[in-house]
Amino acid sequence: MPGLLEAPSGAGRPADPRSAGRALVNPLDQYHPASSFEQARHVRPGPVGGSRAPSVRRSLVAPTDAAADFIQVSDVGPSRPFAEVVADRVSSRRLTPPSAEEIGLVIARAGLSRATATDSTGMAIGSRAAPSAGGRHPFELALLARDVRGIPPGLWVLDAHAAVLRRGTITDERATSALADIADATRAGNPPAAVFVVADPALTLSRYPLGDSLLWREAGALLMLLHLAATDIGLSSCIVGTTGRLLDNEPYQDGPIDLGCVCLGHLAPDPAPVV
Repeated sequence: MPGLLEAPSGAGRPADPRSAGRALVNPLDQYHPASSFEQARHVRPGPVGGSRAPSVRRSLVAPTDAAADFIQVSDVGPSRPFAEVVADRVSSRRLTPPSAEEIGLVIARAGLSRATATDSTGMAIGSRAAPSAGGRHPFELALLARDVRGIPPGLWVLDAHAAVLRRGTITDERATSALADIADATRAGNPPAAVFVVADPALTLSRYPLGDSLLWREAGALLMLLHLAATDIGLSSCIVGTTGRLLDNEPYQDGPIDLGCVCLGHLAPDPAPVV
């Protein structure tokens, strides 16, 4: 029996999904992941319409010109062959403090904008290291620093276009709660630093109305990119599947929400044996 994305073929071969059209999508389940792929092939960009969900930066960053509220980051730094990075990749939960330069390098390589443009509807699109459906790039990176050498504790949000971290506005209680949730998930105590991927779902859903699954796919790609960027420069890290720890909009289509994080630091030495 043909699968969901296969059509019967008289020659005994599966039909090419690229030319089979909408008939290949299960009409009984509009929320099946296949629906999102189908929209990515056929739906043309359209205006957002109605009220836009607030952007990540407006939700997490207060306007300010104070020099103390900006930290410059750069993607220029050491690197290794990709095969070595992949071979060395492991998940490590017991971490010691990294430096501002190390954290900035990881965030810059994973999150900086490389180019920007507008589509036929006037919607901003662009190019970054991580892939994004329709070039919408709904994610921003938010650093929750607890113990990073050279970075004051608190929330710092990457401005992907200006290459700076901007001081965030979440409360101390919110930050403490987010770190506690991470510690509970990893069973390794509060991490020295955690980088959250924070989505503005409206940017993707305005083009792909059934594209919820695209957001999760993009979140995974971006988290893995952070994970590998950390490994590349000798940092240890662990992807944590938390959701809604910085922003808990429900349902998440109504506003920005974090869809996971990566804990970063140096690998802690093994504890001394109890004798």
